[in-house]
This record gives sequence, C-alpha cells and structure tokens, in this order.
Amino acid sequence: MVKIILCGCNGKMGQVISDLVKYDDTAQIVAGVDLNTESKNGYPVYQTLADCKEEADAVIDFSSPKAFDALLQTAIERK
Repeated sequence: MVKIILCGCNGKMGQVISDLVKYDDTAQIVAGVDLNTESKNGYPVYQTLADCKEEADAVIDFSSPKAFDALLQTAIERK
C-alpha cells in the first residue's frame, strides 16, 4: 500500500483527492498538511510538513505555490 501525505488537504482539490483515495485499496492518506488544521477526513492534519511525524512513500501537493519551497526543503531533509 502506498502511504501518502497530502498537502493542501482541506482545499477543493485536496478534498477531491481525499475522496478518491478512500476507494483505492492500494493507497492510504496517512496525514495532511494545511493552514486550516481541521481534520475532515479521518487523518491528522498539520500546519507544516515539518510538524508531520507520519512516514509516507509520497507527498502530493495541492497547496499554495508560496508554500512550495518550504515543502520541498522539508521533503529533502526527511528523505
């Protein structure tokens, strides 16, 4: 199973991806990242990727372009 961290999880596209993954037996969203940390989908939500403690195989980013540099830097450091 592919474990995913979804950035921008509480936005429109993040909600679409969350709904799609619910029905995929080969993938699971283990955590989300969003400025709005409301947990709408049954997985924990953090304000930054650096705060996220869950391990994952992939990060899907539907956040703001302004957040990309910090997200990329954290992903490289966690590698």
